[in-house]
Amino acid sequence: MKNILLLLSVISTTFYGQNYSVSSYTNSYTDLIGAQTLTTTVWDDPDFIITPGFAITINGNDYDSLFISDLGCTITGIKNGIGNRDAVNPSLIDIIDRGYDAGVSQSSISYKVEGLIGNRICKIQWKNVGSYGEYDLGGNSMSINFQLWFYEQGDYIEARYGSSNVTDANVFYEDETGAGFTVLDDLYNASPNDVYLTGTTSFPTVISVYGRMTGTPANGQVYRLTPSMSVGVAENGLNTICLYPNPCQDVLNFTNVDARNYALYSVEGKLIQSESLLSTKSINVTDLPKGNYFLILTNHEGDNFHHTFIKQ
Repeated sequence: MKNILLLLSVISTTFYGQNYSVSSYTNSYTDLIGAQTLTTTVWDDPDFIITPGFAITINGNDYDSLFISDLGCTITGIKNGIGNRDAVNPSLIDIIDRGYDAGVSQSSISYKVEGLIGNRICKIQWKNVGSYGEYDLGGNSMSINFQLWFYEQGDYIEARYGSSNVTDANVFYEDETGAGFTVLDDLYNASPNDVYLTGTTSFPTVISVYGRMTGTPANGQVYRLTPSMSVGVAENGLNTICLYPNPCQDVLNFTNVDARNYALYSVEGKLIQSESLLSTKSINVTDLPKGNYFLILTNHEGDNFHHTFIKQ
């Protein structure tokens, strides 16, 4: 993953609340290969438990298992056999097997754990799933594909979207404006730490009350949740960096990484400047226009460290 962030075509970051910051960018979507299928027959309102083999962190709480339940795509944590109210939902729609009436499954839910110990990712996939809203009206022509990734290192949570065929958002999303993505501090009660995405799917706004985006995320759209307690994590998961001051006016300093060079990108993914650092742990940003920027620091081993900052 050393150069994965250089593949971004669009990136923006919005900070909100106590538990997470949210980044929006694009990357290629790939179906899981060799995944374990959870749905073996036609299904509606499925309930599954996934035990990934490492601790999954949601809202700062560690869980040994994940429970897929409400709407077929709500994920809650389980620890020592006891469920909690921390929840993640990457679509906020009531999904259903598109072959439900025919009795032959056309949709699936599966998962796969990839990576080495200490740097594993639990990937859950919903493939070619339909909407109960359309089914209730007698149709099954529309579908979406999406994945939810939980990272062992860094405790990131990502929602990733693939191809879709949603020709009538009002029907597919049951009178809502479009897809949703949320992380809830309490599944059954509102919290100021709740995260909802609203607005456009390319550059959504983060709010703490119920909201939906407009339309369906494009193929390759990714939303990444980064725990607010983690200032920035290396792509190889070895160190944590700190940027200060942030926002800054003239000099941006960093700690905890021996960087040999850096690259600055705009929120549109355009390279602004790239230089060697030698032994310096600061970057002069005096001449940058005011706005949000994306920074990649590269150490002597070639590992990439990334973070965002604001130029005032």
